[in-house]
Amino acid sequence: MKYVLLIVLWASFCIIHSVLASTGVTSWIENKFGQYYAFYRLAYNFVALATFFPLLIYTKGMDSIQVINIPYPWNLVPTLLLALSAVILVITILQYDILEFAGIRQVINFFSNSSSYSSRVVTTGLLRIVRHPAYLSVIILAWAQSNSLAEILASIVLTLYIMIGILREENKLAAQYGRLYIEYQQQVPMLIPFLRKRRKD
Repeated sequence: MKYVLLIVLWASFCIIHSVLASTGVTSWIENKFGQYYAFYRLAYNFVALATFFPLLIYTKGMDSIQVINIPYPWNLVPTLLLALSAVILVITILQYDILEFAGIRQVINFFSNSSSYSSRVVTTGLLRIVRHPAYLSVIILAWAQSNSLAEILASIVLTLYIMIGILREENKLAAQYGRLYIEYQQQVPMLIPFLRKRRKD
């Protein structure tokens, strides 16, 4: 029963997170609050973190069956994967505007009566290797530390959520950038580096 509750909690987190980020909700909030929409991303990130970490602590603290027990020296592999995940995430964040990612840039623009908007598809850095390096790092991070049944179940839910989120995000990007993004999709793999689609003759 406790595992069912765990799945429900993680699924609820993912659903709430997805709904709050959906085009319908964000458009409604923007129309409802006008210029004060500049505060939404910052608030969204705060809510996401405030709900994620308690759930993560709850999962880690569960009295759960140990499914995977990696002997030495193979137990070093998860540590290396965690380091790889951290490197990918840091490089990805540095490639973007960190303040904008956090929602702080939008607040600064609100008080300075300015605006910033990127109308180009970014394909430099790690984005030349995979289209979603940040999501890749999160998946690696989740599975690298999944040893108990509770952790594995949480990682399954998160991975499914990320995959659904990627597909939804790519639909929005294709609609926003059109052929530019579609060509980028054809040239760069989604998550697995160097895995390209075979061209049909």
